[in-house]
Amino acid sequence: MCSKWGLIFLLLLASPAVLYAQRYSISGKIAGFKNNSKVYLVDGETDEPINSTVLKEGIFYLKGNLKNGPMYLSVVIHEGKNEYACEVFAGGGDVSITGSKKDFPYNVNIDGPAEQRKFNAYQQLMKAINKKSDSLKQVYLKVRNDSIAARQAAINYNKTGDEYQTNNKKLINQNSNSYYAAMEFHNYLPEMGRDSIQRVYNGLSVPIQQSIYGKRIQTYLTMGDTLKVNDKIYDFEAYDAGGKNHFLSSYTDKYILLDFSSVHCGPCIAAADELRLLSQKYKGSLHVISFSPDKKAEWLQGIKNDKATWISLTDGQGDQSKALLKYGVITYPTFFIIAPGGLIAEKWLGYEKLKSGMGNLEKHLVRYLNKP
Repeated sequence: MCSKWGLIFLLLLASPAVLYAQRYSISGKIAGFKNNSKVYLVDGETDEPINSTVLKEGIFYLKGNLKNGPMYLSVVIHEGKNEYACEVFAGGGDVSITGSKKDFPYNVNIDGPAEQRKFNAYQQLMKAINKKSDSLKQVYLKVRNDSIAARQAAINYNKTGDEYQTNNKKLINQNSNSYYAAMEFHNYLPEMGRDSIQRVYNGLSVPIQQSIYGKRIQTYLTMGDTLKVNDKIYDFEAYDAGGKNHFLSSYTDKYILLDFSSVHCGPCIAAADELRLLSQKYKGSLHVISFSPDKKAEWLQGIKNDKATWISLTDGQGDQSKALLKYGVITYPTFFIIAPGGLIAEKWLGYEKLKSGMGNLEKHLVRYLNKP
């Protein structure tokens, strides 16, 4: 049995370790940038700013505390209109970044405590796939207005996504009791059984369970089953590019085509032309709504690239969004047709352009909508 004073003594002993786990210190020695270039520290999932400083003779320091313990963060250097970013897992020790401008984003040297070294090993194993994906995305963006070339480019880009998912699952299963694995598990929760999710959660150390990533898994376990056809909608709140808030339930006066998409998804980009067409063709009987988990800057640029005329929303929570969890989104794009009144009528995954240059969204819709 522990006395009151003994308990207080133990808490005092534990406190520095807790505080240390939340403290971050990131130093950089980077060649090739202009003096006084701005350096930002942002949440790696939501892009929300955490801290900032400037480069002085190629050196910068970022220090502070993280309320949620070790976190996945991005260090972003702005030089003119260009951005150079690298990823770190900060909290619980000092992280150092060295290299030059030409090393961004894949070849910057990053060193730090154990969790950072685990993350480095993970990043190194995924580097080839990430570089290939980035390259194929740029190819698609260049040919997106050529229906035949765009179709093949989208297929190639989508294959890298499948390769990424296969390797990612393998790596996080091999290192399941780590912060980055707990973060990545979130993307696969809807395809896992509740018993499997509970086992994953139980296998995490207490500090990881109490982290933002562990709490995310716990939230999923308490939210109930994901939605299926004939279920009532989960009513989420999200905002548009102008900052106006919207509730999904506000649009149940008509049919809703609900599109969960990402700027990093080739088929999502390919679907933009048809989404634009449908939003105009069926505007009397249909609301077209896209929901994005992307970082705000990427999401806004995606709206511009897609020339979106339909409703495009985000809740700013990235992959932590309860909407993604409740709708069981495990891949992009994921589409739902919601009937007037708010019942889910249909759900399907993926998008592929046909030889005509359009896709198959309208084929799903016509059975519900009167032809204009």
